[in-house]
Amino acid sequence: MGLEKRASLDVVAVAWLGKEQDELLQTMERLCSEHGTAHEKHDQAFREHDQTCQERNDAQQKVSSLQAELGNVMTQKLEAESISVGLAVDLAEARRNL
Repeated sequence: MGLEKRASLDVVAVAWLGKEQDELLQTMERLCSEHGTAHEKHDQAFREHDQTCQERNDAQQKVSSLQAELGNVMTQKLEAESISVGLAVDLAEARRNL
């Protein structure tokens, strides 16, 4: 093989390798961009999950608070009914005494 032909083949090989290198660089840039996007989506999903958990905890605390309040109201109602029965008995006794 002549020196000129070998030089010509080398020029073609260098051009091909340059093109391959450019394609690889573009692929690396695209992958880095996609990687960054994936991280952003992951971070957003994590924040949304964290917010959902916080909202759930807040709702559970509200439910517990309302249950405690309901218990107190029920206790007050029972006490009022007991007092009412006692007053009715006292009234009936007072009427008998008249």
